[in-house]
Amino acid sequence: AEKCGMNKENELVTLKGLEGYRTIYLFSMGGINQTHISYLLKKGNLIYNIKFGGQSRYIDASVVLIDKIIQTIKIK
Repeated sequence: AEKCGMNKENELVTLKGLEGYRTIYLFSMGGINQTHISYLLKKGNLIYNIKFGGQSRYIDASVVLIDKIIQTIKIK
């Protein structure tokens, strides 16, 4: 099995009145740097996990778009 290191950043966020966490995972898979951004939100008894991920160079170039997308999410 390939050994891969993982760094992560975790911050408290409020999205559409819901509190949750935005976590960024940075790791290498097959020698290629990867970035995954996860939004974990709770509403009532349900927990929602919305993820974006891929090669770091593509995710890093799409951070503004990802932020716009996450701002349009509606949880009923």
